[in-house]
Amino acid sequence: MLSDLSTQVEPGATYAWDVDNDGVVDYTTVGDVMHTFPGPGTYTVELMVENTDVCKDSTTIEVTVNPVYDEVVNVTICSGSDYTFPDGTEQTNITQDVVQVSTLTSSLNCDSTVTTNITVGADFQTAETASVCAGGSFTFPDGTTQTDITQQVVYTSTLQATTSSCDSLVTTTVEVITVDTAVTVNGADLLPMPPMPITNGLIAIMAFLPLQAQMLPFSCPWAMAITR
Repeated sequence: MLSDLSTQVEPGATYAWDVDNDGVVDYTTVGDVMHTFPGPGTYTVELMVENTDVCKDSTTIEVTVNPVYDEVVNVTICSGSDYTFPDGTEQTNITQDVVQVSTLTSSLNCDSTVTTNITVGADFQTAETASVCAGGSFTFPDGTTQTDITQQVVYTSTLQATTSSCDSLVTTTVEVITVDTAVTVNGADLLPMPPMPITNGLIAIMAFLPLQAQMLPFSCPWAMAITR
């Protein structure tokens, strides 16, 4: 706003404002004038006052317009990260894109704005399955090795993606392969042989089959004796 500080102005006087020093009257407002300058810089403003007695006077002032800064900042962060904006505001656990406008006061007491565009980088999460024999070992994607594996293992490796600075997660499930040592003959499992009994000077050697095996046509219990 351009303020009129003229004194002893007679009623009916006319005003002429030249706000850009080009010799052209921009306003004929009596009193203060609201004017927006086109941009930063120094402008010469002239006010001319003329009364009905053809008494004319004028005055000039230099008006300095300070710059207003409007900046745009683009930032990429990883999902779940925190960020502090130029105005000191902090946002935590960011999982989606954010646009925030910070209003600051410059050293020349003019308001400036900084628009911060936050883009959340993509996280990579994959799963894989592997298998080892009981008692075996396995090296996970992050280089960790686990030995003597006897049961299922689920392990998550944290890696850095090659396309960004964000972490990638690889979940590895290791299954254990067990070997069935049971022997089956014609659908019947062979049982371990018990200790050989010694009775009355005889060593009895017995081979036992379960009941269902004894019912097969070719399977009958037998006994062998050796006399000494």
